[in-house]
Amino acid sequence: MQTPSRIWQAWLYRQLFAKARHHLSLLNGVIIGLIILTVLLIIAATEPRLAEPYGAQLSVAYTILGGFFMVEFLVRLAVVGANRHYAGFRGRVRYLMTMPAIIDALALLPFVLMVGLEESFVLRLLRLISLGLRLGNFSRTRAFMLRALWSRREELLLCVFGGFLAMVFAATGLFIIEGRTNPDTFGSIPRALWWALITLTTVGYGDAVPTSTAGRIIAGMTAIAGIALIALITSVIASAFGEASHRRRTHKAATRKPSPLLKPRRRPPPSR
Repeated sequence: MQTPSRIWQAWLYRQLFAKARHHLSLLNGVIIGLIILTVLLIIAATEPRLAEPYGAQLSVAYTILGGFFMVEFLVRLAVVGANRHYAGFRGRVRYLMTMPAIIDALALLPFVLMVGLEESFVLRLLRLISLGLRLGNFSRTRAFMLRALWSRREELLLCVFGGFLAMVFAATGLFIIEGRTNPDTFGSIPRALWWALITLTTVGYGDAVPTSTAGRIIAGMTAIAGIALIALITSVIASAFGEASHRRRTHKAATRKPSPLLKPRRRPPPSR
């Protein structure tokens, strides 16, 4: 017979750890909401017009939220023993070596060490992403997306390799054509690679622009190649997701059990 402490431990484990249930628990939802609130407070603290009049209130709120997350981390460490793999002292140490526990501990470091808001912001966002990806439905979707991308890894690698070759050829061409007339931008292939990258990705910041006719022709061809490359990568990813989704629907239909509410039709007796 389980003791009340064991029952509470098992209940908290199911509430805090996403793998123990198939949907988002109320407690995990509250934790995600508080992490988002912490991120918003850190963002607000970087604005002088908000930090000067409300700096004390923001600091108090951040301290309260940091204390909550400290308690949450300790509770996680206490109830993780409900999983036999992490039971006992060695099991707790084994849990602390897992990537989710390391991310949770790193997210607490800015609060413990009282370091800058930038470190707290980055680590808190990292923890939000980590916690979101560990949730039941999201984790299954993540696994589905990774399997779909892995099935087309050769095509994607070929596209990336083709984009790299196009970038190098474009940078080399601009170095040869405009390296002497525009040395600040195209005086070397590494300098021209920045222009080739922003042109191939169709961003075009305008900080590096060819002036000769031949250079502009190469720039136009590079931009067109970038559009074609992005379209090709998009089509490969869309095709992979479509095929993976079709396989999953087919598997679900094949393994679906007939509804108990539907009774098989009785055949009429044979006529004499």
